[in-house]
This record gives sequence, structure tokens and C-alpha cells, in this order.
Amino acid sequence: LILASAMVCYLTYVWTVGFKAAETKSWKPLLKRWKLWRHMQQYFDAKLHKTADLDPKKNYIFAMVPHGIAACSGWINFCTEATGFSDTFPGIDVRCLTLDANFRAPVIREYCLLHGLRSAGRKSMKSILNSGPGSAVMLIPGGAAESLLTAPGTMDLLLTRRKGFVKIALETGASLVPVVAFGENDLFDTHIPSKGSKSEAVMLLLKRWFSFATPLFWGTGVTGGFGLLPRNRPLNTVVGAPIEVPRYDPTQYPNHQQQQPHSAPSASAPSVSVPSVSGPSLSAGSAATLDANLAALIDEYHAKFVAAVQKLYDEHKDKYAVGRVRDLRFVK
Repeated sequence: LILASAMVCYLTYVWTVGFKAAETKSWKPLLKRWKLWRHMQQYFDAKLHKTADLDPKKNYIFAMVPHGIAACSGWINFCTEATGFSDTFPGIDVRCLTLDANFRAPVIREYCLLHGLRSAGRKSMKSILNSGPGSAVMLIPGGAAESLLTAPGTMDLLLTRRKGFVKIALETGASLVPVVAFGENDLFDTHIPSKGSKSEAVMLLLKRWFSFATPLFWGTGVTGGFGLLPRNRPLNTVVGAPIEVPRYDPTQYPNHQQQQPHSAPSASAPSVSVPSVSGPSLSAGSAATLDANLAALIDEYHAKFVAAVQKLYDEHKDKYAVGRVRDLRFVK
């Protein structure tokens, strides 16, 4: 009875006021330097490659592609110190973002918090990015839906319509940092169902119910053969140069006006000149209305980010994606 009462109290706390821990930096990521993760780094021969320095006086949104099946590159590089993130980017305090459900599950909640994971919600992102110089978040814009496109030798991205992280960058003045994880899609073999098939319908239904889904996949077993462990393929994660983003202030635009919910670039949208300011998955098609100037800026900086991802991929594909089946593709 005592144990049951304690569990009820614990679950009540986790599902109510305890969730605030997932929206702030209150918990220290004490497990990021756990020696176990060094073995994971050696298994994959995982490496983090820097192409530009990051100013610790600014804030950043690291946006990584692709998601893959298990986002191993995101975990090992940003949720642990196995590849030396803090030494590579001194002064940058990064928090990885994940589903809210992980912070409502006993034990998993504490495990995530102690590795620096936080809620992927809008409130959490803004709280972290506004918590002081050097604060940063890492997210994967393609999310669970992108895992359904995972196949070895490919890099198909669901980035075309994913603009919520750009809106957060404009609201906080955080710079966007493109990250390309070469090798992530090579860790598992997958079966991708054909368009319109019953298998595809089942996967999409599971995604709708549980907020995530994966294709049928298989890797290696503990002693070899087939299993559910990822294969020990090299993981090379390349961090690009930051894209400076201004903090949006609608009062700086004399013709500030409202428009209908934003879903795509409008031909009638005005050309917006970005004022010089200090300092530099929310959906862009949400029900909240956007003013025309902000909508134009979202499109502008989203286009810059997409171009930066393409450039980063093209510059490193012949070194880190030698056995590719095809080049990067942006799909809808």
C-alpha cells in the first residue's frame, strides 16, 4: 500500500508540476560524461566535425538532418560528451529536444533530464534560448515522419515545409546552425512501403496515434547476423557555419498588419528588409495568425537554411558518403 501510494504521488508530480523540469535548464546533465558513451563512440567511430567557430556570447538552434531510425548521431554528439562537443564548441550549453511523452514516463524522465534532454515544445525552446549567452538547443526538423524515409545510401529530407524552428529563431534572435549527419541512414536496413499500400497506411496510422513511427527495419544481433542493434557504420556529423537571425520586432515595421495562417510563400507578400539588431516543432501552418512581415522573414531564413544544408552536404558528400545510392533530396 505504501509503495502504491508513493507511486501515485510520483506520477501525479511527473504529470503536473514536475513537467516544468522539461522546459527549463534546472537539471544538470550529469550523465553526459558517462564513460559508457565512449564505447558507443568507438563502436561507430563517430566524429564531430566543425567548419566554423561559434561565439559563446550568442544563442543557437542546431538543426540536424537526417533523423534516421534512432537518431544515433544526435544522441552521441549532442546528448553526450563522447565526441567532445564542449571542447569543440567551448561556452555553448546545448539541450537536445524530444517528445513530451518521454518526460511523463517513470525512470525514462530522469534518464532524459540527466542527459540534458528537454521538451520539444515552443515554451521549452524559448525558455532555454532566453536563459543566457551560449544557450542552445538541438532538434531534428524532419522528426518521426522523416524516419519513414530512411534507407541506406540515401538522404531524403522532410524539410520543405518544416518552418517552426525558424519562427522560434526569429522570436529569440538565435542563430540557425545546419548539421548534416553522414552515415545515420546506413545503420539499419529498411523496408519502405510503396505509396498507397496497406503497409504505408498502417505506419501513418501508428504515427497519428503515438506521435512517432518507423518503417520495418533490421540491423545486427549481439553476436552478428540479423537483429535490432545498429550496424557499426562510421558516423561523421558535420556542423556548418551559423546563419545569423535577427530578433523580430514588429514595431520596427511601419506597415505592420495581420494575415491569415501562414502555409506557403505568398506572391503578394511584401519584400521585407531586415533591420540591423543586436544579437544576431511548432508548425508554420499553425492556427495562429502571422503578420505579413514575420511570414516573409520565416520564408527568407528557411530558404537560407535549406541552401546551407545543401551546401554542407555537397561539400562533404564525396568524403563521408562515398557509397551513396543517390544525392540528398528534399521531399514533401
